[in-house]
Parts: sequence; structure tokens; C-alpha cells
Amino acid sequence: MKRLFLALTLLFFATCLVFSQEKIEVIHLKNGSIIKGEIVEVKPNQYLKIETDNGSSIICEYNNIDKILREKPNKDDSTLKAKSNKDNFLTKGYRGFVYGNVIIGNLIGGALTSIHGAQLNNHIFLGGGTGLRIANDFGGDHIAIPIFANFRYDICNYFSTPYLELSAGISVPISGEFGFYAATSVGCRIKNFSFDLGVEFAPGVDEYVLEYDYSYDPYYSPYYYNGIYTEKYTAFSFVAKIGYEF
Repeated sequence: MKRLFLALTLLFFATCLVFSQEKIEVIHLKNGSIIKGEIVEVKPNQYLKIETDNGSSIICEYNNIDKILREKPNKDDSTLKAKSNKDNFLTKGYRGFVYGNVIIGNLIGGALTSIHGAQLNNHIFLGGGTGLRIANDFGGDHIAIPIFANFRYDICNYFSTPYLELSAGISVPISGEFGFYAATSVGCRIKNFSFDLGVEFAPGVDEYVLEYDYSYDPYYSPYYYNGIYTEKYTAFSFVAKIGYEF
């Protein structure tokens, strides 16, 4: 009965939109969030689409809606809507992250990275980032500044959602080697915090000792040669990250 009543209510508000623009719809979700705006599309028993005053569109699934009310707009509505969207939903505009990384693999160490960019829609983020990586491998210490482009896809448009992330760029060494840098991960965002696991590729150095005893070679004077050689390679490591979104 409640589902039927809610479906009829949605149809009623959608029909009334063309006759009255002096009031706004107030959608109360079961998780406690409140969305204010104009209902622009209704699909009974499935979803409705709300357009907020900042031009963004939010799709609410039918099962997540608790009730719908109408009220007159006031001067604080834009502030309330912006806060609700920022806290619970992804909307178009600036978005930034700060990550703490633990690196285990060919390189062992940690990193701090910061990413800034634009949320293009409810799912896709494009931006760029940099940071500081401190690690160690067979060839010694690696201290570098990665500079990279970042792509992120949030699978759902809720305050809690899994996501995919991809970064690619260069690693500028303070100590170590210059080279290509890339990382990919999967994770979960819970409000402003995120946790993910992934892999990364970064420039590394392998160091080894070459020894040769010429005393047994009749063409050379007897002496012993000992040399240390280094070889650049692409280091593969696992990365665990904890992030904060602002």
C-alpha cells in the first residue's frame, strides 16, 4: 500500500509542475538526506530525477525514497541544497583528494599525494596530481615527485560507493631514476573518506656486482676485477591507500 501511495504521489507532483512553479519538491531519503529541487522526470516504481538550482541532476531510486513534500523556497534553500549535495552526492564542479600510501613490492616505502580536478558528472572525475614518494629497492633509496593525470569512476552516486581509479604520468627524481609512472586501483568511498588497493609501476634501479678473475686467462696479466653495475627497470609494487575528499 505504501509503495502504491508513493507512486501516485510522484505522478501527482510531476503533473503539477506545469501549473505551479512557486513551490519546490523536498525529497526525504531513507538514509536521512534531504534533496530540494524540481522533479523533471518520473518513472513509477523505478526512479525520479531532480534538478537542483545549481543545474545538476540527481537520480533517486524509488526504494531509497521515504517521502516527498512541497514547500515554498526561501533564501536559505540554495545553501541547504549545496550542503546536502556536498555531503551525500556527487555533483559537477571542483573535487580534491589527499592520500597516504603504503608501497610494498619491488619498491618498499610510502607516499603522500594530492589530486585536484573537476567532477564532470555524477560518476566521472578528471584531474591531476603530485606528491612525494620515498621508497627503497635493490639499487638504494628512491625519493621522487610523481606528476600525473588522474581518472576516477564512482560506480554509484551515493555517499558510500565503490570506485575505479587510474593515474599515469612521470616520476621526477630527487634521488633515483627519472621515468614513467602509472597506478590503478579499486576502492570504496564512505562520505569523505576512501580506502583502496591497487598496483603501481615506477622507475627502479637494480644493483649487482660483476666479478672476474683474469689470473687464469693466458692473454692477460694476472689480476682480479670487481665491478658494481646498475640497471634501470620498471618496478612493480602493490599499494594500499587511505584518502580524504574535500
